[in-house]
Amino acid sequence: MPYRQTPDSADFLFVREKARGLQMKASDAVEFYRKTLAEKRYGNEAAHRYGFAHALYLARDYDGAWQALQQARAVYKPGHAALEFLAGSIRLAQQRGDEALAIFDKAVRQFPSSRALVYGRIDALTEAGKLERALAETLDAQGHSRPGGGRIAELHWPQGPGIRLDGHAQQGGSPSPHYDTLLAKLVVHSNAPHFEDVLR
Repeated sequence: MPYRQTPDSADFLFVREKARGLQMKASDAVEFYRKTLAEKRYGNEAAHRYGFAHALYLARDYDGAWQALQQARAVYKPGHAALEFLAGSIRLAQQRGDEALAIFDKAVRQFPSSRALVYGRIDALTEAGKLERALAETLDAQGHSRPGGGRIAELHWPQGPGIRLDGHAQQGGSPSPHYDTLLAKLVVHSNAPHFEDVLR
């Protein structure tokens, strides 16, 4: 059977260029990409232009980074999470928070599996002072359930020898939505030889 090389995925191509730029000084990366683009020495134009935009971003040339990114977007029509994350990051660095948040909002809908975009949107929300929404999205991103504002109808704390319980919840009270979801901490000490006996 003849050997057939599998084409590199867009994910790989964009990450490779980002990693390449991070291994150099920002100014050296900018010069590298400027030269290789001028000479058309690249394997994938869209990824290479993304690498150039990212290098300019690292060099804090945010206007140049934005222009270079638009060229990468024009070449890669399907769009990619890496392109949108960089777009939002550039706008944040330019202190154009509303535009950054709009970019991240749209990109999260377009690429819902991208964790980077979720955290980028959290950064944009924080920058915009929308702290409660930022906290809620952080908890969601970390797989935590958000504390509800419901009422604790019935509550029975465990009691007995060897039991220590630290908690603040009360029957009839409501958990605050502004803090973590820990309502109580239970510590049990026992001389029983088996863990199953402790559970009983």
